[in-house]
Amino acid sequence: RASVPGALGEVDALAAARVYAALDAALGVSELRGRLAAVPAGSAFARMALAGLEDQLAAELRRLATAALAAGLRAADPGSATAAVATFLATATSGLGRWQGLAGELRQAAAPDLAMLVVAVRALAELEVVGARAVDRTSVAGA
Repeated sequence: RASVPGALGEVDALAAARVYAALDAALGVSELRGRLAAVPAGSAFARMALAGLEDQLAAELRRLATAALAAGLRAADPGSATAAVATFLATATSGLGRWQGLAGELRQAAAPDLAMLVVAVRALAELEVVGARAVDRTSVAGA
């Protein structure tokens, strides 16, 4: 089994991947990424804005996964990862209700525009880890 050395010490790569995937699913990040890809980019600036949002979305998921791993989340299987991530989000984050509300509105929108997606990505960025070791955004931005 591969392990990944780093600021968190040795972390089993498969366990880390399970936590990452469970966070992605719990927060609907892949769904949001799909919505970003579906927005027509009518200009070079719109394309740059969408690319920036995709980058920020990836960075926020990395930040949250790193925080979850720093809090000790490990998963032997996908089911336990889903349960552990649900508990982590409910007990160790602030802003989850706002994120869930916006994500629900996005699901209801037939074709969200760029402004809606900017607000959604910003809401994900505002999801703060409060009950576990916080992770500096700059330490995971380029990871």
